[in-house]
Amino acid sequence: MATTPLSQNFAPGHYQMWWGSAQGIGGVFGGLCEGVRMLNRTSISQAQQSDLYGKSDIDAVFQGGQVAVAMTLKEWSLTTRRMIWPYGYETPDTTNGFGKVATAARPLGTLNTRVAEEFTLVAVSGTPADSAAGGLSKIIFGLACISPDTEVGILLGNEQRDIPVVFKIYPCLMSSDVGNTPRWFMYAGPNLLANEAADPAVTLPPKRTVPTEVSKNG
Repeated sequence: MATTPLSQNFAPGHYQMWWGSAQGIGGVFGGLCEGVRMLNRTSISQAQQSDLYGKSDIDAVFQGGQVAVAMTLKEWSLTTRRMIWPYGYETPDTTNGFGKVATAARPLGTLNTRVAEEFTLVAVSGTPADSAAGGLSKIIFGLACISPDTEVGILLGNEQRDIPVVFKIYPCLMSSDVGNTPRWFMYAGPNLLANEAADPAVTLPPKRTVPTEVSKNG
């Protein structure tokens, strides 16, 4: 007897992560993570009230939003250290800048968008997350930086050094955008726009590449 699977748009699937290119260091593999990467998106609206309705909100004025990506980093490399403390590293730089407060190129007062990097998530081929019917096969965040309110705890001991972090995503203009249309991210999936399909930002490194480390003390 012939059977036909039910048609639901489930979209699970592992994502790999590439970090870099916005500030010229080149896209590199961001390392393994514990569990999943969580994309959080919050809208901001100014509530409108009237004494006719007491304290009830009767409408709201849209004022933008916030986007962040949370994850737990598992690998300890130059790339992960740059991800969680970009202020101590210059471009290009393979020295141990993790303990620096700032640098000559990135002094105190530097804007976070000046040290933020492009951040790309790519669903593993063959998973529902990668299918045109189900998910977001590639998500490109134009400007990602460690969130200002994130307290980064680094375990120093004989256990796995898992590091929970949150990256704040800042809006920007990507190369496919025409006019003043800033965005937090763009994605390739069921609703991929034609101009985004041709965007160079969608092109990813063909394999894992990690910068050579000069020092293990960084």
